Amino acid sequence: MFQEKEQKRLQEEAEKDERRREREEFEMKRQLKRQQEEAEKEQRRKEKEEAELKRRVAVQKQASMMERFLKRSKSSSPCQNDQSLTKATTSDSSSKKSKRMDEAVTQLMDCAPLLNDNITSGDILK
Repeated sequence: MFQEKEQKRLQEEAEKDERRREREEFEMKRQLKRQQEEAEKEQRRKEKEEAELKRRVAVQKQASMMERFLKRSKSSSPCQNDQSLTKATTSDSSSKKSKRMDEAVTQLMDCAPLLNDNITSGDILK
């Protein structure tokens, strides 16, 4: 009888230890999963940050190029030739007229910022 009680107590103790180990293992897995998720989240945040930084650098580079272009263009403005370019389109044949008109419109668009002396690189960025 004593032996049976002792055996039962040992068995219950072993089962208790097994459940405790299972809980600890489950908890460790849960913590590991949480750490992995946080690491992935941090990685995504860094990637977004890097992408945003690249975008800003590209926009800044584009703005500085445009600013240099505007400064250069103000000193030697091709916009003075606009009237001759648009007048020349009226005397050409149909296909040539269309091509020249496209060129004239493109040149007018390129020169539009030059017509306003107050334009800044910030305006271009907008």
